Amino acid sequence: KEKAELENNLSKWKNIVSDESLQVDVIRQRLGNLVKKYGDARRTELTQIDIKPEEKEIAEVVPVDVVVVTTESGLIKKVPVSNFKVQKKGGKGIKSADDCIMSTIKTNTVDYLMFFTNTGKMFRTVVDNVPDGTNTTKGVPINSLIQLENNEKVIAVTSLHRKTIPQFAIFVTKNGLFKKTFLIEYLGAKRNAGIVAIKLREGDSVASVIFQDAEDMVIISKAGMGIRFETKTIGAVGRVSQGIKGINLKEDDEIIAALPVHKDTDNIGIFTVDGLGKKIKIDELPKQARGGKGISVSKKQVAGAAMIDDEDNILLAGAHSICISAKDVPLVGKTADGNIMTKNRVVSISKI
Repeated sequence: KEKAELENNLSKWKNIVSDESLQVDVIRQRLGNLVKKYGDARRTELTQIDIKPEEKEIAEVVPVDVVVVTTESGLIKKVPVSNFKVQKKGGKGIKSADDCIMSTIKTNTVDYLMFFTNTGKMFRTVVDNVPDGTNTTKGVPINSLIQLENNEKVIAVTSLHRKTIPQFAIFVTKNGLFKKTFLIEYLGAKRNAGIVAIKLREGDSVASVIFQDAEDMVIISKAGMGIRFETKTIGAVGRVSQGIKGINLKEDDEIIAALPVHKDTDNIGIFTVDGLGKKIKIDELPKQARGGKGISVSKKQVAGAAMIDDEDNILLAGAHSICISAKDVPLVGKTADGNIMTKNRVVSISKI
């Protein structure tokens, strides 16, 4: 009996497979059954859809990888990463229309841009709000984006990637102080309105702000001193507090870069103001206790540093800017000078 039923079904199925009109009848019948079963009016009413304010900010933003350029005189612009073409090391690069560049940051139009001022305040805005520019155009005043007080100046800029929200905000000051605060204390800032970010000592300012979890920290100074220490043993403090000593600097030295160690396979790229560049292995900087003098990683004045691997590209910015491949940066010992990356003076560096 079962065999007869299967043969009968097989005959019907073969007819349907070979006849398009029968196929349409089957589809029409199935859709009709769905309408009879589920075709009644909506039984619930959508009275409120809770959309977070930060999601409203980027609802219509097209994600684009960009480089945000800020200058010492307070100008800012964003340039698509695609505008930066990798060149051979030692080239002249592209002449910039900007004055002295303070920082270059690779980010995305949907991410947050955070500004830190000489009064210890923090402002934030969406990267997409920064006006577009090119490699050769000037930026617009930063105070057209955020509400700065008289005599208040932006001294550091960083980006918070929306997709990866770490646990802590790490502040490192020019004089080598280290401060660790839960990042959530800063995320409540309204757009364009500033909040107190750190209590600065007289004569000190913010050198770098990093968002991370419990990774080790590497600090590099202008005079070429470097130190690596654990951050997981350092307790978090409040938003308006001062920091503690991260590195013991000489009187005429200051911090240039603070780098979290996300991967032990990365190298430390160190670039000098006269255009030299090198990579050193992370093991060249053994872990020390926080607050030490560190060890020498460069005999020349340092313009910037970054944790890099061979897949990265590096933007060396100054009066002329040049983008080079990290593969072209030689891997040497910490006492070596490195090779010429550009013939122009370097003011800041960033990975792009």
